Amino acid sequence: SAMNGLLSLINPDSKVTMLRNITWSVSNLCRGKPRPNFDLVRQCLPALAWLLNHDDDEVVVDASWAISYISDDSSADNRQIQAVCEQDGIVPTLVRLLQHHSTKVQTPALRSVGNIVTGNDYQTQFIIESG
Repeated sequence: SAMNGLLSLINPDSKVTMLRNITWSVSNLCRGKPRPNFDLVRQCLPALAWLLNHDDDEVVVDASWAISYISDDSSADNRQIQAVCEQDGIVPTLVRLLQHHSTKVQTPALRSVGNIVTGNDYQTQFIIESG
């Protein structure tokens, strides 16, 4: 799939311009109407967790938007929110990004955190405990 191909290109040796394009593409594959199949989208969570900590603000912005699309979950079981919470590092990093100097980074981080707190009590508490 396109997602697998993009994810295979993400590594510490990738050029920033390439990571920007990949992260933007992954973000767009995580959104839309109808919603993309979550089983296909969920595989990008480990890469997004890594990209959230990148030094380049554009990469961080697009990774945050991707997580906001994934965590926009109105299902009864909050499965997508739960997957985001279970991926090591995502939630604490999102909470930290709320203090970023750029509103371009803060906005998608806030949207993601806002989506997560709409989940169940455990998911809301996880946000609280992360910040």
